[in-house]
Amino acid sequence: MAWWVVLILRGVLPAAFAIAMGALDGAAAPVAAVLRLEPAMRPAGALASGTRAVAGLPAREIRFRDVTFAYPGGKAVLDHFDLTIPVGSSLAIVGQNGAGKTTLAKLLCRLCDPQSGVIEIDGIDLRELSLESWRERVTAVFQDFIRFEQPLRDNVAPRGASDEDVRVARAAGRRVPGFFPLRVPRAPNGRPRRRAAYAR
Repeated sequence: MAWWVVLILRGVLPAAFAIAMGALDGAAAPVAAVLRLEPAMRPAGALASGTRAVAGLPAREIRFRDVTFAYPGGKAVLDHFDLTIPVGSSLAIVGQNGAGKTTLAKLLCRLCDPQSGVIEIDGIDLRELSLESWRERVTAVFQDFIRFEQPLRDNVAPRGASDEDVRVARAAGRRVPGFFPLRVPRAPNGRPRRRAAYAR
């Protein structure tokens, strides 16, 4: 029996509290179900981590070598794809919906692995690198960026950050005209949302 039910039965809390707490318990049920599922689901989606150090990489290039990738049940999005990106260069990838632009970013962030071929960082297979360390070095801003109903600080660093880290992110954004306000607006698109995503 919940603690608040006991207090109501003893006359300590009003019955209205019972209605409110019952509603909250009901609303929290899906969250509890997801939390119970997560340990069982984690192994199915886990990628094996390598052990090689990431510090200083890349120093020369990132290379997609003969990469083929398809989402489960779908046709190949990338089919024997080759691309070399020299360090220090800028690259724009354009194409129609479904052409593989987002897939390239997901593969580079190692959110998934190709079915064949290899992604090399200075000649080292990306799968050999420490997964956690690699993900700390690279990030992507996808179109479906999630904006929290929170101040800018919490949108930039949802898991917490030092004041210095937030200042650095904001300073970097100031180099771009019209960076972002203290709160990220509700508009589904627009410069402030994107800039908050970049800072994150």
